[in-house]
Amino acid sequence: MSNLPFNIVETPGMKLLLNYLAPKAIIKTPKTLATTKLDMIHCNVEKAITNQLEEEVPECESVAFTSDGWTAKNGDPFESLTLHYINSDFELKKYSLDCQAHLNRKTGPLLAKGLDTMISKYEVLARPDLKRTCVTDGAANMKAAVSLATLLDKQLVCVDHMLNNCLKDTLGNGEVKGVIQSS
Repeated sequence: MSNLPFNIVETPGMKLLLNYLAPKAIIKTPKTLATTKLDMIHCNVEKAITNQLEEEVPECESVAFTSDGWTAKNGDPFESLTLHYINSDFELKKYSLDCQAHLNRKTGPLLAKGLDTMISKYEVLARPDLKRTCVTDGAANMKAAVSLATLLDKQLVCVDHMLNNCLKDTLGNGEVKGVIQSS
């Protein structure tokens, strides 16, 4: 039952189960869970990730990030940052470090500032001798952001993203569509 929305507590089946297991229990509302428990859960997860990074990243010579910017359906722009590294046990570790809303346009300088802010929240990731590479889509603003960010050393363009764009362009071509449909 992981990753279910808070309103699961209001479904008839869940109410029946909870009433059967603990008839005297007072079930919190989704609003209560979202407003009081979510902040606590977020804080605990952030502390656990910080502790894990402080333990493992000092052994790393380099780390990689993936970052993406997008606009939600309501028009709000966002920027995310995910960390990737291999620990001393040769295990690939991945952590979604942050997702920030932007009040302004998604320009290179603003995105660069966002990237530096997200990385600097974790002191162990900002150490001077750590090599930091960032993988992004090929958008001009993301390329500019990585080149302007003070806490990133190198940028790579995501091959999956490039391949997806090539396929979309190719499959959108009328001549290619005709060949595919006739086969």
